[in-house]
Amino acid sequence: MEPILRNIVVTDWITILIFLSLLFVVLVKGVFYTRFLNFIILPFNNKYIFMYNKKEKLLNWFNLFFGLFLIIN
Repeated sequence: MEPILRNIVVTDWITILIFLSLLFVVLVKGVFYTRFLNFIILPFNNKYIFMYNKKEKLLNWFNLFFGLFLIIN
């Protein structure tokens, strides 16, 4: 019996999209760490809404990266 060679290095489009979405999450967590933690606990309390609702503009880098993450997914 002879071994059959398989081509394992196949990158589908879905693999690239998953990698990009994880990259956006890691980038946001690294750059905006405290804001990211407040955003993650949003289902349990409203601290994020009270802190970032009126203080800053709606269009900032944090929202842009999370918007791209949501569009990809």
